[in-house]
Amino acid sequence: MAGDMFASLVGALVSDAAAKENLALASVFGASFSGAIQALRRKRLEEARDILIEDVKIGNKDLNDAAQIEDVIACMLRYGRAAQEGAARLNLRLLALTINGMYSRSRLISDEFMYFSDTLSSLRREEAIILGVFQRHVFKLQDPANRREEGFEIQKEVIGEIVPAYIGTVEEFYAYCGSILRTGFLELVNGFGGSFYITTPILDRLSKYASIESALSREAAKKETEL
Repeated sequence: MAGDMFASLVGALVSDAAAKENLALASVFGASFSGAIQALRRKRLEEARDILIEDVKIGNKDLNDAAQIEDVIACMLRYGRAAQEGAARLNLRLLALTINGMYSRSRLISDEFMYFSDTLSSLRREEAIILGVFQRHVFKLQDPANRREEGFEIQKEVIGEIVPAYIGTVEEFYAYCGSILRTGFLELVNGFGGSFYITTPILDRLSKYASIESALSREAAKKETEL
């Protein structure tokens, strides 16, 4: 079945990545010191594998198409690199949900996934919270193209939800929004009466595949089960 094939593929890629990592570490640091690093890296890769299997539901979709298998492998390798580089579990979950959303809609396209992967891997938790709330509010609009007309009100509602529940002050909120500009997910609009932050069509593209708030809630629920 496709699901079994996917799980096997994920396991094989994780094992291969770990083996290559171990050889490289041993050659640089020597066997004794590299052992501790290897254990940490293996734990990260195993965690990443578990997140991927939890959040990617391939089901009975056909993975026999050679081009699709190539795209799946490319996405798995990029996902594995994020894990090896120390991406937080929330970021890995965002990547996994994006993979799942792409495959659920049609098929995985590695170029599209690569476009989002670097950005999602670098998000701080506070930035993800801000983007998730913005994403939800814009999604509720009848026509997202009107977001600029609703921009002041949307930003006001986002601030009301986030400050001080998740971010201490409005000044910190604006600072994080300024940082998020690097991703292309937010833009700063100068309107009548002042400026405001609002989402861009690039975040709309991501929204086709994944909900940022879903990743946050799934990770929070996972942490609760581990307490």
